[in-house]
Parts: sequence; structure tokens; C-alpha cells
Amino acid sequence: MRATTGASAIARSVVALLLLTAGIAQAGPAEQRGRKLYLGYGCSYCHGSIGQGGGRSGGAGPKLAPDALPYAAILGQLRQPYGIMPRFSERIVPDCDVADISAYLRSIPAGKSAHEIDLLR
Repeated sequence: MRATTGASAIARSVVALLLLTAGIAQAGPAEQRGRKLYLGYGCSYCHGSIGQGGGRSGGAGPKLAPDALPYAAILGQLRQPYGIMPRFSERIVPDCDVADISAYLRSIPAGKSAHEIDLLR
């Protein structure tokens, strides 16, 4: 294993991040609206910026992506939540917004495992 400079490590990390988010950048209109809504409604506060779980609240929300739940399951959880998640009525988060958020979550690709990332080998 060869040593890398700090700049090289940063460059590789940036490239890895760009590759991970490339699928999101190529998403359709529903997925793009869903991303804005996901961030706008504050879902990322508990579930992380790309649905990875944990969020800024210290780990309160479970992982939502990749392998997102179907729309009906997400809608059901918002309307009749299980656990500590607050309830979001249709007046607060309309069904059409939930559909776009669901499309966004389904569009998030799985990340690479540690053994697939050169920098981590």
C-alpha cells in the first residue's frame, strides 16, 4: 500500500462523492422535485442528506435509501407513524409531494463497499 498525500486523498474523495451522486444528477423531474422536497420538509434532519440514516439529530431516523420502501409504505408511515416520528397530515405534506420524495429515495444508488474503493484498500 502506498502512502498518499493529503491533496491526493482529498481529490480521490471528491471523485468518489461525484460518482456516488451522478445518478441523482441524472434523475428525472419527479426525483429532482423529490430531492428539494426531502430537504425542504426537513426529512434530512433525522434521515440524513441522502437517506443514509442518522441525520443531524444524532441518529434518530432510520436509513431510507438505497432500497427505499414503496410509496404506499412511506405514505403510511407519514400519516400513521410508528415510533418517535411525528405525524404529517395530507395538509402538511400532500400526497403528490410524498410521491416525488418516494421517487427521489428510489433514485439514490447504493454506494460502493469499502473493498471496492481504492483509497480504502
